[in-house]
Amino acid sequence: GTDAGGAYGPPLLVSIGQGSHRLTPDAARDFARWQTLYGSPILVTDSYRSFTDQQRANAADPQRFADPRGSMHPKGLAVDVDLGRTTGGQSTNGQPRYDRLRQTANFANFFTYGLGKPGTDTWHFSHGRAA
Repeated sequence: GTDAGGAYGPPLLVSIGQGSHRLTPDAARDFARWQTLYGSPILVTDSYRSFTDQQRANAADPQRFADPRGSMHPKGLAVDVDLGRTTGGQSTNGQPRYDRLRQTANFANFFTYGLGKPGTDTWHFSHGRAA
């Protein structure tokens, strides 16, 4: 089947070495760099989602899933980090392992729009910009 992917079509994707998780080649390269900078594996629960899957998730739970036209997941430019397994459950600013995760992400060109603030999607990191 094909996925129209909205206005931009499905992106070219490569594996990030975790199950079926995929990102664009540049994002995957920077994700590998991020793991090196962090010093241990950064385990993800989600990465690329098709435009259709993002649309379906947004319709079911708009508080949790962004509109596909504004989400970086259908563009292959976002990961959701498993904070339980990656940082021992640390999920906000001021917690040392989370602070290191967020700071190393920025050096690898990944950003979180929640900026580590409680009550925001502190697990979501986008490549290239905070969205």
